[in-house]
Amino acid sequence: MGDGSSKGDVDAQRLASVASTAEAMEELGYACAHAKDSLIEILGKLPKLDDAGLAKVVGMIARTSSGKLETSRGEAALVPLAKSAGIAAPSAEALRLTTWNGDVVVDAVNATYKDLNWENAMEKLDQPEFGCPDASSFQLICDMYSRATGKSFPAKALCAAPWGKNQAGQIEALRQLLGSPQESCDWGSLKHVDVEGTLAGPWGCLDLMSTLCSLSETGHRDAARGALEPGAGRSPETVCITLAQVCDEHNALARDAFGALLPPYVATSHPKSGLVLSNVWGRHSVAVIRAMVDAHTSSPAAADRIFDVCQELNALQVIIDRSPFPLAIEMVSIASVRAGVNLEQWLQEKIKANGGAFVSACMRFLRAKATQEGGDKGATPLKPEVLQTFLKVLQGAQQTMPPDLQAELRQLVAQIQNSPNKGRDSSAASDDLSVQAGTAQGFTPDVEEEANRYFQRVYSMQQSIGELVEVLRAFRVSQVQRERDVFSCMVHNLFDEYKFFPKYPEKELRITAVLFGQLIFHNLVSNITLGVALRCVLDALRKPQGSKMF
Repeated sequence: MGDGSSKGDVDAQRLASVASTAEAMEELGYACAHAKDSLIEILGKLPKLDDAGLAKVVGMIARTSSGKLETSRGEAALVPLAKSAGIAAPSAEALRLTTWNGDVVVDAVNATYKDLNWENAMEKLDQPEFGCPDASSFQLICDMYSRATGKSFPAKALCAAPWGKNQAGQIEALRQLLGSPQESCDWGSLKHVDVEGTLAGPWGCLDLMSTLCSLSETGHRDAARGALEPGAGRSPETVCITLAQVCDEHNALARDAFGALLPPYVATSHPKSGLVLSNVWGRHSVAVIRAMVDAHTSSPAAADRIFDVCQELNALQVIIDRSPFPLAIEMVSIASVRAGVNLEQWLQEKIKANGGAFVSACMRFLRAKATQEGGDKGATPLKPEVLQTFLKVLQGAQQTMPPDLQAELRQLVAQIQNSPNKGRDSSAASDDLSVQAGTAQGFTPDVEEEANRYFQRVYSMQQSIGELVEVLRAFRVSQVQRERDVFSCMVHNLFDEYKFFPKYPEKELRITAVLFGQLIFHNLVSNITLGVALRCVLDALRKPQGSKMF
């Protein structure tokens, strides 16, 4: 029979009628556990304990340990109880206690109830009364259990499965459990990962990881991530491999953990890379690819190492197909040299399938690789034949591009040709590149002439800037190729003239400045061309105040 019977006078009867012994002890305060004999007397006045009641007492003691109860409770509740129940009054020393005496509680409970099973009680800790806010609270639980049974606290009591009543208390206790020395608890009878090279102990515990993953999906994501942090620092390989076995790729905790832990294994020649990635790839390929993307974004120089990992996983084609454009382009470029992949065919198929978005990605890649813009220093430079293939395919597709992309391509080719970072490795391609650059920038004489007429009309005040902007807006989306060519030629010539702007007369420079701004304002330039335009503006703003270009 559990908590229920009543005895004694008014105060004793009231305490005996409370919901649980744990509730009564919390009301009486630390003083009630000052001495074994007095607590035995008090327990005799309280509802009878069963295993669930004992679990409530342990949980309450952990939650309220070390000064979390007001010391005045003893005098307010325990003294009247002693008088009415005819038991010894608490001493002044007892009333000054600021924490629970766990040894007294264990000894008194065991003396009062010979049939209680502490192991069963620990499996019932999922109670509203339970809490474990700090390391001292958890240590108190361990010490009480050890005194009662002579054994280490069973970790399975906290991590065998998600709790149903008090998950907040469970995740609190798990954080303390995982921050404590491994030997302080018994990890036996729990399932552990069986992979050579992993470490024994909590971080290889499949039950623990499964429980943390479940808790991360029920409102405790941050707390579950915090519980995992000690393992991420001490044994990241074991954490990754264990996580990979207990959850799918949609789990919140797994995404967080893999996002933080996997990049070094794909970006560097880590001695445990093969062990980790081969065990994670099968069920969490998305996480591995995401780690590659993150590593490549933060350190483009890691591209060759990432390619090696693709080969080691025997998954190059899968990774290329499932990666965003920047990483896919990088991997295929390397594969064309090291693995015989047909770069030209791949580029053509991608352009056909993805259009301008892929073309823009290719041009960003070439700009970074061939000119080392955007902080791509340290990356392996493109082989001349790879650069030639890119330019050949892009120029072959030029007529299918919108005018702004055509203009960007012309500017890119010129920039590559004039880049001081081409290096000696590109010398073999230099002549071919010159020819390609000339072809890319070559407008027919009649297109050049018409473009110049529009500029002359604006500078001579025969046409307003607003009217010219409307012409450019129409030409940019025109179905007539010649009009699109005139638009591209005008944009190209305007940017090409930037280096001569400081020599312009005041009137012509003001007109040019307004036109430059209108192109940006009306979205007549985009992608790389917009980047060039904005760099021109920033460059002008860096000039001394009062100068012509400021």
